[in-house]
Amino acid sequence: MQVKGKTDPVLLREVRGIPSLGLQVPRAEIRRSPRVEVTIPFTFRRIENKIVQPAPSEGTTRDLSYHGLLAELGEPVAPMTDLRLEINLALLGRRSTDVYAKVLKSFVLDGKPVCGIEFTSTDPATAFDIQRFVQMVLQGSATK
Repeated sequence: MQVKGKTDPVLLREVRGIPSLGLQVPRAEIRRSPRVEVTIPFTFRRIENKIVQPAPSEGTTRDLSYHGLLAELGEPVAPMTDLRLEINLALLGRRSTDVYAKVLKSFVLDGKPVCGIEFTSTDPATAFDIQRFVQMVLQGSATK
């Protein structure tokens, strides 16, 4: 890697532990994108046997990233449940209707059912819009 003050590249190494002392650095989760706190209502439909169920349910996004969201739901949803989300990105004048996702974890927060949800499939335009929305919130262009 090139660094200021050196003409030749410098070799960088990551310290993961000191085996002779029996020490290891704890594994740290690395986020794939920034997360922003938002309050965006959305609807979702469960997918069972690869069929999108007709009955929509309501949820509220608590935070959003490029690859998923933390959602407060009106009902408990089990981990590994597949969903089809409809997210209203009104700031961009767009409603994303074909966001497919999977519930990774479910828990109760402040007495309400909450789920960590990862996007599994979106069209390129929707993925771009979600990234643009997150960036706008980070830059202070959007209201929560």
